[in-house]
Amino acid sequence: MGADVHTASLFPGEPAVLDSTGLTAAVYVDKLKSARITLLPAVLVAARHTLMLVCGEDKQPALETVFHGPENIAHYPAQWTRRHQGEVTWFLDEAASRPLP
Repeated sequence: MGADVHTASLFPGEPAVLDSTGLTAAVYVDKLKSARITLLPAVLVAARHTLMLVCGEDKQPALETVFHGPENIAHYPAQWTRRHQGEVTWFLDEAASRPLP
């Protein structure tokens, strides 16, 4: 997960973030000036088990938003984990997890 709360190359404002029926998409990430292939939310939500990796102090606000902020998936794509049908395991380094209970 990125500091902007993106996940799986689904970045805030990307229309694919709200595609709940497709499987994959090609997306262009303007801020990285690169094209990527990503799984879409329907696949992510239906997975039996998802692993989320979060490293760095700059991710603290993003984690707070995912776990406790108002739901706005278009702006905070990693909030798809709230709708996950299986299990989500979060791997956080010490810097990212410092403010969490």
